[in-house]
Amino acid sequence: IQWEFAKNTVIEAGYVGNSGRNLLQVIALNQPVFNRATNSFAPPLAASSIISVNKNVTGGVHQVQTTSESEYNSLQVSLAKRFSKGLQMLAAYTYGASYDYYSGAPVNELANNPGDQFNWRSNYGRSDFNREQRLVISGVYDLPKYNSGSKFAKAILSDWQIAGIAVFQSGLPFTVVDNPGNAVISRANFNRGYNGGFYTTGDVADRLNAYFNTAAFVISRPLLNGTSVGTVNNPSFDPNAPFGNTPRNFLTGPGQKNIDFSIIKIMPFSERIRGEVRAELFNVFNWVNYANPVSNIALGNFGQITSASTGPRVIQLGFKLSF
Repeated sequence: IQWEFAKNTVIEAGYVGNSGRNLLQVIALNQPVFNRATNSFAPPLAASSIISVNKNVTGGVHQVQTTSESEYNSLQVSLAKRFSKGLQMLAAYTYGASYDYYSGAPVNELANNPGDQFNWRSNYGRSDFNREQRLVISGVYDLPKYNSGSKFAKAILSDWQIAGIAVFQSGLPFTVVDNPGNAVISRANFNRGYNGGFYTTGDVADRLNAYFNTAAFVISRPLLNGTSVGTVNNPSFDPNAPFGNTPRNFLTGPGQKNIDFSIIKIMPFSERIRGEVRAELFNVFNWVNYANPVSNIALGNFGQITSASTGPRVIQLGFKLSF
């Protein structure tokens, strides 16, 4: 739907969605199987001394399948001001959700999903890259020409341009996992004795040591020593969800915000030759955008935010000659 509600200004709204079928995913074929009658785990193919039960893609026996699926649905709204009176602007907002069984890895498609490798449909959840909300505002403005005074003043004060882009977006989802080693890559369990909320409160900068309430979760591994074959001895093990009863990607990390700004001086040497001097400031306000917290319950810094996801302010100067 498009509507030009003012001169040179158009608002547009629409639905965008897609469906993916026969997508890649990696399955660990010798994942130990839980036997409820014996309350123990055993590998289905062969003993772990013969065929590794490692679930990490760097070890064990894995199969790359084309069985995964995905869904994406979104509302996208934009407000555009066409170039007039030296100004051009665009604001675009997206509210969407992407769901799948397997999102791959940042570098390639080969990564393990924490959870049950055989019952992979239990891994359905938000995609690793899903950002529910995203707002992008950009604009370019040609400053008015200076038409009085000397030629030198006109040359210095005319032909200036400013531009900027601002991005505000919600955080990425993450899974609470229990990964004490390559043999166990499971999701954690809910703590049945915990009654509070999942997130701590306050500004993200004040929650770096506890972004979420770690007491809400307990280990799900079958054996306390971190192996995956043998008789279950973990009191918090859930026989109804042998590979963890927390959903995939049900928590959300910190949101992000960034503004880039540039100042351009255009120097028309002749009709055919033009120069540009540019000063560009990336992350102009030097905002800190935090990465997702450590979500592996097996680690000592579980629940802590230990890094940033973007860099600090960068100032860049440049010159361009066009002819």
